[in-house]
Amino acid sequence: LPSIAALFGLPTASSAASRDGAGGDGPVAVIGADGRTGRECLRALRSRSVPTRACTRTGTFRGAEEGGGDARGEALWCDVTEASTIGPAVKGARAVIFAASASKEGGGPGAVDNAG
Repeated sequence: LPSIAALFGLPTASSAASRDGAGGDGPVAVIGADGRTGRECLRALRSRSVPTRACTRTGTFRGAEEGGGDARGEALWCDVTEASTIGPAVKGARAVIFAASASKEGGGPGAVDNAG
């Protein structure tokens, strides 16, 4: 997978060539897209016309007014405490940004940062 620097067009010491068939023109999957950090990642990627995938616990992106679901992006369900949702959410992605955090509606940090 390419480095974050390469995704944002920053200079790197080495090429961010894809490995093991990953990469290419797929979207960048942002897990935790509805949080503050996730939204900022999406905004930065989309400002550079990078295709994105907003991955959220609900499968809907509350930041849709910021470009979710348009030609540059899609939203998918990805609850990191439910392992079966992770593979489909990141399949075909050229890179993954993990910006998930504990839910305000329940589920502590251990569920996301350790078990998830």
